[in-house]
Amino acid sequence: KQQRDEMETQFAIESQKTKDMDADMMAFFQPYADRIQDEIEQIDVEREKLEHKIRFAQDEMRDAFAEMKKIEIIDERRKAEILEEVDRKEAEVLDEIAIDSFRRKNEE
Repeated sequence: KQQRDEMETQFAIESQKTKDMDADMMAFFQPYADRIQDEIEQIDVEREKLEHKIRFAQDEMRDAFAEMKKIEIIDERRKAEILEEVDRKEAEVLDEIAIDSFRRKNEE
């Protein structure tokens, strides 16, 4: 964009100078004007290609981020399930200990 803007500015300056030129000098200016216009068009083509690549990369990043979030959510759920299972087993063991302790007290 900066390169294109600089070329347009320079071309505008040169075009302004053509007002003082005679017809013979204008013949030299036209090939310059055509070349600048071609270069500006080429910059536009290249810029569009780059913008397409950027959009594609952004889409890829969004997809990768979404996939990463899915993995994080699955991992968090898995960890929560494991913790629930550990808590359940721990509660069962503590219940058994309490029941055994109660039986021993009642047997005495």
